[in-house]
Amino acid sequence: MEDFLELAKENTKKDLETCGVLGAFLTHPSQSCFMSSIDLHTQYSYQVMVPEAFAIVVAPTDNSRSYGIFRVSEPNGMSLLKECQEKGSQFHSHEETVDGSPIYERCTHVYKNSNLRFEIFDLR
Repeated sequence: MEDFLELAKENTKKDLETCGVLGAFLTHPSQSCFMSSIDLHTQYSYQVMVPEAFAIVVAPTDNSRSYGIFRVSEPNGMSLLKECQEKGSQFHSHEETVDGSPIYERCTHVYKNSNLRFEIFDLR
């Protein structure tokens, strides 16, 4: 995550979000650590194709939580986003799920291991 933040530094300074691929890898340059409506629709697209995909949100200015690992809840969050007419191009609110459960959840089964080697390649 530190490497990704380093790559995203210039965009973060300009208050621009940076995305990566493994599910969604998102920055919130000036917001707290949560899944926005745009993040939810982005992650929904990944989870439709790869059900085990998860989103990592990094929020460098959030003093309470600098990153979070999330996924759209199943089945209710996925169903709600599938039916959403707004789609992911603009920030918007969502209705509650059928049973009132959250649209997304923290991935408590995923953890960060700083001892693993991780390389980033920019193929541009």
